[in-house]
Amino acid sequence: MARFTDWIKQAITVVVDPEQKDRVEQLVRVIERDLAAKRQAFLLRDSVHGIEHRTRDLEEATESVYRSMLGRGWQDGKLTQSEQSLARWAAQRLELPLGRVDAINGEFAKGFIATALARAMEDGHIDETEQARLSEIASTVQQTVPEFASNFFAPESEGFLRGLFAACVAQNRLTQDDWQRLLDTTAKLGVSHDALLSAIEPQARRFVEHVLADAKADERLSPQEESTLRWLVSNLRMSPSFLAYVSAEIARLRSINRHCRGETAVACAAHQRGHSRR
Repeated sequence: MARFTDWIKQAITVVVDPEQKDRVEQLVRVIERDLAAKRQAFLLRDSVHGIEHRTRDLEEATESVYRSMLGRGWQDGKLTQSEQSLARWAAQRLELPLGRVDAINGEFAKGFIATALARAMEDGHIDETEQARLSEIASTVQQTVPEFASNFFAPESEGFLRGLFAACVAQNRLTQDDWQRLLDTTAKLGVSHDALLSAIEPQARRFVEHVLADAKADERLSPQEESTLRWLVSNLRMSPSFLAYVSAEIARLRSINRHCRGETAVACAAHQRGHSRR
């Protein structure tokens, strides 16, 4: 619905005010020129004086100028302290509301931290160098990495965590080392153990079902399979009913194992008796 609303607003603007784009572009050119030339003497009202515009035109123009400045600062993938100071100065001169400045800064930082995070997670682990890089980006909005992740990735957090878990079990196995690395990585992003378990619960259940199905395929439960299943259900969050189901299946397979071992012993004894009579 939001996208449709945006489309309607844009369509109305084009129909009702087709010259708005030209006005905004003219304002941007003038503001950028005067800001660069006058520096500390720059005054927004003086810069746009005599140019026909509306309030909304000026809002869009000043935001556009600020975004351009940020874009140039971020060209090398980081925003230095001096560049941050310049951005704050420009925001004040452009008379941008603090809320909009924070939002725009957050948008830029989010894009770069997402890219850096994707690179860091190629091996499923965030090392010290990568952690430092993420911290550097988060600091541009005066936040720590956990704070930034909490504020800007909240809408996508569950999908992100499920993606990390899916990568861990991509080879149809989950070792204790894999699990510990996942816990360490998510902790660095400020994700609590409880939040991780809650987010990945549906996938974790499907993974346990897959491991159990493999064990049931030949109606045999090896010691390794039993150990794996018990480790999984003790470390991953499962509903009581599902835990009861897994426990019942483990007990059933163990019973079958005992029965098969008994049959084998009987068959072996019969074979030995037959051999001795010969």
